[in-house]
Amino acid sequence: MVLLDRRLAAALTAGALASCGEGGSGGGASSTSTFAWSSPVLLETDDAGNAVVPRVAVDRDGNATAVWTQSDGVRFNVWANRFDAQRKEWLGAVALESEAGTAAGPDVAVDGAGVATAVWVQDVPPFVQLVRAARFDPASATWSEPDDVDLGDAAFKRDPRVVADPDGFATAHLVVGLRDVVEELS
Repeated sequence: MVLLDRRLAAALTAGALASCGEGGSGGGASSTSTFAWSSPVLLETDDAGNAVVPRVAVDRDGNATAVWTQSDGVRFNVWANRFDAQRKEWLGAVALESEAGTAAGPDVAVDGAGVATAVWVQDVPPFVQLVRAARFDPASATWSEPDDVDLGDAAFKRDPRVVADPDGFATAHLVVGLRDVVEELS
């Protein structure tokens, strides 16, 4: 397996999304049905450690939300950045959590109103794992404080995924111990 340097991973993600706002298709195609990549941009500029596991969701207006984990030299934390299709710019990287333990496996989905929901697994020392969720409100351009997704189980958690429907409902899916769990977030 080849591990990408955090800047390369961020640049690849940004390059893939750079034209998201063109034509509002979310797929990078312009209104004239031509496709052109813009120059890659960094989604983060912190040199503390590697950025890995980028995930991206795009709403119907071409706004993109990227989440990833990034090392601060001690542990991995979850970060996010939002591409504003109207302004055609990234709004800046924001830490979604700052817990003492490592965060892993982020995922993101966007509902019909443009609200992004991010989920991840959070290690809380000494031996607890929580699934956390935070939401981006497009009206205020801010992220909520992380909330625990109540699974009522102390087992090992991994592979969180989230989907959102047009009506604003988000649902998380993950593996807890040896079984699949689905949890309504809205």
